[in-house]
Amino acid sequence: LVGPICTMKEYLNFVDGSNFNTTPTQNGNRKTIAKPSALYPVINTLLGSLMCAAIYLVLSVRYPLDTMLEPGHSLVSRVLITHLALTHCRAKYYFVWLLAESVNNYVGLGFSGYDKEGEPVWDVCKNIRVFDVEFATNARMLITGWNVTGSLWLRRVCYERVPPKIWISPHSATFVLSSIWHGFYPGYYLSLVTFMFVNEAARKMRKLLRHHFQTSPAKKCLYDLATIVATALSMHLAGSCFQLLMLDRCILFWSYFYFVPMVVVVMVSFIPIPGEHGSKGKTLEKTH
Repeated sequence: LVGPICTMKEYLNFVDGSNFNTTPTQNGNRKTIAKPSALYPVINTLLGSLMCAAIYLVLSVRYPLDTMLEPGHSLVSRVLITHLALTHCRAKYYFVWLLAESVNNYVGLGFSGYDKEGEPVWDVCKNIRVFDVEFATNARMLITGWNVTGSLWLRRVCYERVPPKIWISPHSATFVLSSIWHGFYPGYYLSLVTFMFVNEAARKMRKLLRHHFQTSPAKKCLYDLATIVATALSMHLAGSCFQLLMLDRCILFWSYFYFVPMVVVVMVSFIPIPGEHGSKGKTLEKTH
């Protein structure tokens, strides 16, 4: 139920073996080649899944979720505890998704074709990009790296089908559907609504500030580091509700920070951007 998922066409291509039949050549012709080896993608994802399982087993014992709600921690220690507690929560998903990807690559379902250089690509069943999530420089990179096939499904069935000139934007409609799809715990709705504001706030801050830091490699590096930290903190702000589930637990956790992060994110998301009036739908489509 947590993925990865594939389309019926991809599955049928796997069943009849047609996904292995051809590869593009330099002159545009196509030729039949031998079935590519799945050894590297299988071993790579299998080792990654085992590493994530070890991280989960170690951190879940030392930093269970309830430690996030314990009183008496300083601000810095609470942020660190939250980071470690939510890391092992993500690690269990990484373990499942990477293991599933490894198994599907082994049988051949994960093979999607060849790139421009003729190298095999194994991404049909890729459901997580760990580096993109853990070191995301913006909310879009974070969202597209998490539950990749699920996000693609949501894009196809909701985002691309929202009629124009409707009271709800494609982004908002997709987040609402995702909330309902996950279940009815209040934490799911708080988490995904928070991500909606975080995504909009991050887009506006990027548009307002990024060009000021592109004048030198040092400034660009500083900007990248700052956005990695800001994205990680935003992920913890929203991800905490997804794990705590109950409304009283979510509010208690946010109260330790005096609700300041959430207020800041909401306020930033409403900052007007010059030149965007009347083109909101187009802008949202570009940032999805």
